[in-house]
Amino acid sequence: MARLILELPITNYQSASVSVLLGQGDGTFLPKADFPVGAFPVTLASADFNSDGRLDLALGGAPTALSILSGKGDGTFVAKQDFPAASSMESLAVGDFNLDSKPDVVVVYFAGSSTLSVFLNTTVSDTIPPVISVSASPSTLWPPTGSMVPVVLFGTITDIGSGVDPNSATFEVSDEYGIVQPSGGIALNADGSYAVRIVLSASRRGADLDGRLYTVTIKAKDRAGNLGSAHVFVTVPHDRRH
Repeated sequence: MARLILELPITNYQSASVSVLLGQGDGTFLPKADFPVGAFPVTLASADFNSDGRLDLALGGAPTALSILSGKGDGTFVAKQDFPAASSMESLAVGDFNLDSKPDVVVVYFAGSSTLSVFLNTTVSDTIPPVISVSASPSTLWPPTGSMVPVVLFGTITDIGSGVDPNSATFEVSDEYGIVQPSGGIALNADGSYAVRIVLSASRRGADLDGRLYTVTIKAKDRAGNLGSAHVFVTVPHDRRH
């Protein structure tokens, strides 16, 4: 049975910070990590406010602003965004109040205020897949002696929307002979570049007059779940004239 792993965020009013305790799946937590927020939070809620597939935090308190901390997916956050509010907040809640499938926030102010405020989420959903480039070196295997030849696949995988899911990048090789070929994961560098080494057979059937064609496919998803792909071809020609 899979373990349910939960994280616990806590507001710290006096230190103007938020603490996050990462769950270990057994009812215990790792030591807390503190994130200064530059305000005095008293209430919070979590949701994916920017539609990148990662949980974010909404904070309310003093001074008069609703703050959103965008999650990185590893228990840490990027710098907060502040949205002006009417006064200091006592509590908040998350819900889809205008039925657009995006989480909104309603806030209740401290005693003395006769109003509440609804903050509607105007995030534009990410529907564009990652941009993938791929090249192969060498892209022609010659001579066709049947030797196993190292081939380096290289390129970039980038996404300006929700960002690339670094665990989703893969490669797979197919050929017209239906023989099982290499496949596996790709490790991405911080700038989205990659290089992976595979080994292909420099062989082709004698009657294959247009040579043997390997098709290499690179795939990756962004954090919103959009799948992108790109292809490159490696050939074993019939002879040098083809």
